[in-house]
Amino acid sequence: MVFPTINMTAPLQIDMFLAYDDDMKIASYDAILCRVAKFSAYTIPYLAPQIGKQLNVTTMNITEIIQLKTATDVCAVST
Repeated sequence: MVFPTINMTAPLQIDMFLAYDDDMKIASYDAILCRVAKFSAYTIPYLAPQIGKQLNVTTMNITEIIQLKTATDVCAVST
């Protein structure tokens, strides 16, 4: 993935499975983000300060920043 805000590129492996019906149309699919815990542990400390600036928060607690960003994005989609 590319994060232009912090000038970083980090690898993320995505395994995708597709099942086709008799007409060769996709009948089902699944995607697995491999090693997402390592990916997150590496990228979040770099991203959190930028996310904090975007959300205009003063806390430097990474967990609080990620929780707020997640809640903000989920609420924006569900309204």
